[in-house]
Amino acid sequence: MITLPTIQPQKKRRDVFRILFLCMIAFGFLMGIAFPPLEKLYFNDTSPISISFTIMCLAAGITVGVANYILFSLVVSKELRFLVDGMNRINKKISGTSFNKKDRDDNYEIEVRTNDMLGEVTQAFNTMGKTVIERLDHEASFRDIISLLSATVELDATSQNILKYYIDSTCISAALLYGKIDAEMVLLSSHDIDTKENLPRKLESWQGIIRDTIESGKIHTINTEKNKLDWVSITTPLGTLQPKVLRLIPLIADKSTVGLVIAACGESDYSEVAQLETLETYSKYMAPYLQNALLHNKIQEMASYDSLTQVLNRRFGLIRLHEEFSSAQRYSSDLSVIMLDIDKYQTGQ
Repeated sequence: MITLPTIQPQKKRRDVFRILFLCMIAFGFLMGIAFPPLEKLYFNDTSPISISFTIMCLAAGITVGVANYILFSLVVSKELRFLVDGMNRINKKISGTSFNKKDRDDNYEIEVRTNDMLGEVTQAFNTMGKTVIERLDHEASFRDIISLLSATVELDATSQNILKYYIDSTCISAALLYGKIDAEMVLLSSHDIDTKENLPRKLESWQGIIRDTIESGKIHTINTEKNKLDWVSITTPLGTLQPKVLRLIPLIADKSTVGLVIAACGESDYSEVAQLETLETYSKYMAPYLQNALLHNKIQEMASYDSLTQVLNRRFGLIRLHEEFSSAQRYSSDLSVIMLDIDKYQTGQ
């Protein structure tokens, strides 16, 4: 037997303006009744209260109540109508937009025209709309980067895509990406970082703040001078700049740190806590793709190199020879090949 869901009756909604109208009429009626006795008491008038005076006071009280309601409705209804029309306009734009940043209109705010509760409501709606737009932007960017990361397992392409996503979607403006290869953090990719000679290709000694970041799996914000990371400089059209503050962002997969992002963050409208939460969330999604790329790279190396001599095996040696020969033909450059025949090869003890 199939049980159909019970349809809950819609709760009756209140009409605030009707309640306000009745309250003002009731208030005017009470003031009309209370005024004659108060007038007699204030002026020490001992004469009886006439019915016509009482009716006049009641009529005056009710009239004032009605007038107040009309004035309130005219003033407040105009502002409420402006607010409702603005909300409907923005909701229509949000529901119909493709969230292509290049094509869309970024005006998703209502003008705040009053300095009262209505102004606070308008500002709250603007804040909510901004949050919705940013969340949808992040989701669109996330779908794009997941599509890119899912399309390849090549280490170079994956590393570049990960950094691109960080740059496009977070406060990061320049960054280095290191990956764990043979127990060492090896430089995989960089973005807007000046690759001068003292830029380390490996973080061999995991000391201080770098070691703490890798072992704890927590994002650390550091001062470059105090932590001896003055080798990081940002490339700009006006030259190179050395950031005073960097973030060390670990990429953790299967409870192990497989990568480390050393990033310089630009200005942001978000608080420190919100920025860290965003970076942590993105890192959780990026880490498995970096881990797969590192594993794929390791398998390629194992398949390409002879385990005894650590040189390319015959199959991959011929592939590399064909690549170099094609390159020499394309650029009309010289190509030299040395062939060695080693007999009775033995490794050193």
